[in-house]
Amino acid sequence: MITPTAADVRAWSNVNFDWAELGYEEGTPDPLAKPVEWALGWLQTVTGQQFDSTMTDVNLVAMAEQATLLKTQQIAFEQQQDFQETATDDVVASFSAGSYSETHVDPIKRSMVRTLNQNPALARLLWGLMTPGMVDYWTALLTGKDVPASATAEIDWGEWYGPYEPVPGAWGAPGYWEGLP
Repeated sequence: MITPTAADVRAWSNVNFDWAELGYEEGTPDPLAKPVEWALGWLQTVTGQQFDSTMTDVNLVAMAEQATLLKTQQIAFEQQQDFQETATDDVVASFSAGSYSETHVDPIKRSMVRTLNQNPALARLLWGLMTPGMVDYWTALLTGKDVPASATAEIDWGEWYGPYEPVPGAWGAPGYWEGLP
């Protein structure tokens, strides 16, 4: 995989997704480059994967490209002034003003789902992209339960004489037993 760029993200976007409307018109330097960099940093931190030439599995590459697109779109959307002014709306279950009312996902229910991202498609991709160690990490963090684990350590017992002999020769000096019947 070649690390995704702003040009890649633009190419992967749906034709109806208007980057210019979000303030990311094509140019040199491309203003979308920084949100792509942010998205990659976040994705690599969450998944434990490097989105570069070390990723060779074609399935992971496809998922990584899609995740990069979705996270970049999310970051670009969240950078809008209207979104920033109402960023706390995510913690409001519902509100009304006069005859207008709006219902949001209950923040308590959202936290109980224990998802890594509010975008369901991106959340599914994250779990598929994670290294086994990051799956264990996020599972433990989100559920509050440690992931079962085990480890094996090899021990060189070559210098030991047995479990009951605290020091060599405690049960007789070397050669003591050799002359006995």
